[in-house]
Amino acid sequence: MKHLVSFGLAATLSLGLNATPAQAGPCSNEIAQIESALRRTGADVGPTGSQTIGAQLHRQPTPGSVERAEESADSRLDAALARARTFDAQDNRTECLKAVEEIRLLIGMQ
Repeated sequence: MKHLVSFGLAATLSLGLNATPAQAGPCSNEIAQIESALRRTGADVGPTGSQTIGAQLHRQPTPGSVERAEESADSRLDAALARARTFDAQDNRTECLKAVEEIRLLIGMQ
């Protein structure tokens, strides 16, 4: 049993010493900050949509219209996050920062 523990400790140390840190992209920190803000309980940020004409005419939304609006905002946010991650992985700083700015506008994080 003692040999098994020693072997496990040696293997863990060996793997740990050979590990290399992951390379961060040009806007990895910004993406991480946004994701952290979205995960925070009670966060005052989240995907939003534009006001509809019906809302401007003082009409109350239906549960279905609210659900569709939320799904649309969520899908726009998911797409923008995917673009930001892709550009970040490609080391494309300009496009990544554009995608991050789009995300910030979508979630009201300025």
